[in-house]
Amino acid sequence: MLEQTTDILFALLRSALWGRDEAVKPMTDDVANNVLVEAARQAVLGMAAQTVLDRGLLSQKMSVVATQLVDKIRSRNEEVSLGIAHLSQFMKKRELPFVVVKGQVVAQGYSSPLLRQSGDVDFYCTPAVFPLAVAAFEKILQRPLVPDESEKHVEFVIEGVIYELHSSLSEFAYSGNQAYFNQIIEEDVARGGESVELTYRLPKTGEERTLIVPTLSVTMNALYLFVHIFYHLVTSGVGLRQMADWTMFLHRHQGAIDRQQLETWLQGLGLRKAYTAMGSVLVDVMGLPEEEFPLSLTPQDHRRGQRVLRNILRMGNFGKFARRTKKTGLLHSLETGWISLRQCALFFPLAPKEISCRFPKLTLWFLRRRIGHTEKG
Repeated sequence: MLEQTTDILFALLRSALWGRDEAVKPMTDDVANNVLVEAARQAVLGMAAQTVLDRGLLSQKMSVVATQLVDKIRSRNEEVSLGIAHLSQFMKKRELPFVVVKGQVVAQGYSSPLLRQSGDVDFYCTPAVFPLAVAAFEKILQRPLVPDESEKHVEFVIEGVIYELHSSLSEFAYSGNQAYFNQIIEEDVARGGESVELTYRLPKTGEERTLIVPTLSVTMNALYLFVHIFYHLVTSGVGLRQMADWTMFLHRHQGAIDRQQLETWLQGLGLRKAYTAMGSVLVDVMGLPEEEFPLSLTPQDHRRGQRVLRNILRMGNFGKFARRTKKTGLLHSLETGWISLRQCALFFPLAPKEISCRFPKLTLWFLRRRIGHTEKG
């Protein structure tokens, strides 16, 4: 029988993703609490909590706790899905082309989408449309939207839902990679991409409706989901939720992914080695059948994947639980820079050209914050 917290969590995740009857025995309250805490660190709390409830593995006391957690996650998903419906209506009314990425779009590949922990709503407009969309949101919000440092996305909140509007879907350190990635994304959107059917409820009546949400093509999403995960891995860390998203997307769309095109894009970005190393975790831990992974895996990929997995367990979702300094300020900036440098050094062999370009950028990033902090002081 399984005893370690992480082993139990892996088994619960596989059970949730694939409907498998994994060997997990009834839990004491202490064990259950540890598992749920780790599930929260990895942003897979909804799936883990619902699975232990379905299988009757908890005491009455912990069942109440788990039920409350699941209800909260389901409710938040309903809010975010309604937010996407409002976003879609807003953009279509103004004839502003857009695509929604990650989040609720990927959640539709799960057997129970409402159990996936939702975050913000990420959507993309081409560089030509981006300023028009920003102006439209500034008008209804009645305030200016300040871009991030890269000036490639703005963030805003409407009725409790966080939105990120992007003109570029990832930030590469190597300029050649950035130009190449931006080009293939724009070409993909220009071709029309794909769409996903999303269900949402009207808040007053509870009436259920469906919405067709535009997104990237299947093959581009098979690349983009990885690129997003890789970016966070080498800057702050990732959680099991991101790996679960990637797993279920590849599983649901295995027959539609153009494997040759995907490999061409990865070679162009210098990220093939990273794709297979990180992808081995999907097979070894998440339960994805190896034949459903779009590229062939080697024993070396599986060894590299173990290093990725250890880092995921240590860092938690986006590295939030590996931090010692919680408040913003100089120490927080120092820790952020140190974490990024450490992550880059650890995974340098997976993408040498891309990561080698990150070191001077990280130095410049730190100096800007150090100077800014000094001026404020």
